[in-house]
Amino acid sequence: MSRLSIELNPEQHKKIKTLATLNGISIRNFVLSKIFADEEKEQNIKNGLSAIQDIKPVLSDEAAERLEKELTANRRKINKRFAKTRKLT
Repeated sequence: MSRLSIELNPEQHKKIKTLATLNGISIRNFVLSKIFADEEKEQNIKNGLSAIQDIKPVLSDEAAERLEKELTANRRKINKRFAKTRKLT
């Protein structure tokens, strides 16, 4: 396992610690959840698309189409965020 250290001013550290505490998790888990939130959303969208395929026979065509469009739109938003993040690094 690798270790990562970053320098924070006292105000930043206090804010992160407070947010982690309010969420009932460690600072480590809080930071990781924020870093990998987009990946989790992308996986949820993939799972959602798969689930739509499973239930499509019982949905009306209109309902299935509406769900697919919404999930596809969300995927595009997440991909744009990933692209922006990659440009920053």
